[in-house]
Amino acid sequence: MLKHFERLTLIVEYVQRDLAAQKMRAAKTPRGEIRARIAADHKWLSDHANDGVFLIKGHRLNLERAYKRYGVDEKGPTTKPAA
Repeated sequence: MLKHFERLTLIVEYVQRDLAAQKMRAAKTPRGEIRARIAADHKWLSDHANDGVFLIKGHRLNLERAYKRYGVDEKGPTTKPAA
């Protein structure tokens, strides 16, 4: 039972980290700061790759995909701002 709570704790922390990155985007935080946050979060995910919660294998959550998902990859955002 304790293992389930540990996994739930990891999921909650992942959500908190994701929301913090989304908040940075919404606040128009400089791109470099967002990328640094995403890189730190990616390292955290990698550190927990074998805990049975996150699908890291096969480049599913690689750093470049994370940058793209948050709109801070080399190409920039792929969606237009809301009107």
